Amino acid sequence: MASESKNIFSTLHDNLFAKVLEAEAEHEELVADYKQQIAKLQKDVELAKTLKGNLIFMADKMNEFNIKYDEQKLHQIHNEDINNLFIQQEIDNAELSAKTMIKKLQDIKNYVLSVTKPDVSKYKEWDLNTMMIWINHWITEHILNMRLY
Repeated sequence: MASESKNIFSTLHDNLFAKVLEAEAEHEELVADYKQQIAKLQKDVELAKTLKGNLIFMADKMNEFNIKYDEQKLHQIHNEDINNLFIQQEIDNAELSAKTMIKKLQDIKNYVLSVTKPDVSKYKEWDLNTMMIWINHWITEHILNMRLY
């Protein structure tokens, strides 16, 4: 009888040990997957920070330019040396760059709207991530903008 219970405990031990090894392997696999997801999210956050930072920097520089080169400043440049106003080619290049920038900003804006404001008419196709984005957007648009009286 003692030998039989020893065999039962040995078998239970072996089965439990195999299950523990199996669970550890699954755990390691899950940890690796989560680490990859975290790394991807961190890259996305850094990219967003960079894009946002660049947009803010660009807007600030354009505002500085608009303030600096008003009509009075152009008269001052003219009075100092008329040759400093022979800049038609540079103006044309800047206009072309501005048109290209406007197109790029519109493309970025359209993309951002497409991923941050899901199309409600396609809600049946939404995955969990899209639902969470819509909820976040709805909260931002409706609840946080409410004024408490």
